[in-house]
Amino acid sequence: MKNSATTLLMLLVFVTNLCADQKIKNAHKHAAQLAQHNTEFFTGSQSVGNFDSSDTLTASVLTTNNAQSLPEVAYGNPKTAKVKLTIYSAATCTHCAGYDNDTVPQLMKLVKAGDLLLVLRPFIAHAPWDLLATQISWAKGYKHQHNLFGKFLRNHQKWLQPVIYNKDDKNEAKAYINKLNSALVAAAHKTGFSVQEIKAKLLIPEDDPAGLLKVFAITDLGLNIDDIQKVLEDKDFERKILMLTLDARDGDKLVNFTPAMYVQKHPQNPGQGVLQSENLEYDAVVTLIQEAKNNI
Repeated sequence: MKNSATTLLMLLVFVTNLCADQKIKNAHKHAAQLAQHNTEFFTGSQSVGNFDSSDTLTASVLTTNNAQSLPEVAYGNPKTAKVKLTIYSAATCTHCAGYDNDTVPQLMKLVKAGDLLLVLRPFIAHAPWDLLATQISWAKGYKHQHNLFGKFLRNHQKWLQPVIYNKDDKNEAKAYINKLNSALVAAAHKTGFSVQEIKAKLLIPEDDPAGLLKVFAITDLGLNIDDIQKVLEDKDFERKILMLTLDARDGDKLVNFTPAMYVQKHPQNPGQGVLQSENLEYDAVVTLIQEAKNNI
């Protein structure tokens, strides 16, 4: 009787492990499909080129009746501001990182003075990286979004640069997989989850080009893995983010580069703004505010 019970217990454990393994395999298969969807895999140095966000992402939003945009991440008083400056940034954009790190803190002085309404918006230039980074930056809510997004911008060497390799070179491909595996082990130590559990929760196949980004959110941003999983699985939330890019590309804005600056003087009054052809540094924004005060 005792031997029968032991045999039955071992059989149950075997079946449970088999089901878990199959679940992970299915998750990896789905993740591989997602990684290929609308992804122009990097094979050389990152450069300014055609954005890959238009066709497929547009279809993703337009086929949904209830797609609505996220609220603006805005700083300042809309009632007193002389100028509204909307900045569109992509998580993969090196120039955006420099602007966010050097210029945005200076612009906050104008915000505190009541003269500037500063709106920070994500732009999906390269999927899946920009989309995933934006989704994850909202994992702790509205108040923490810009801080988390800024950490993605300032740490390209950890989650983006290693992805830029020749996928046809077996040695480079193996080096990337090894780097991803090492990062997963570190994430496992930090969270208490096994590597397999992390892969299953965040849909990370062996050579997932966005794998380091997802692991970075755990090891460097300190986010809860369940919170990350929740925002990544929320398709309505994903569509709301994509609406921000569609809004930027359409209408009078026609944004097709980052960082992009969209300026509206006297934002209290209805009217269209102007898309700037170059980055606006602190002094240029001060000049715009002074012009607005003088009704120029």
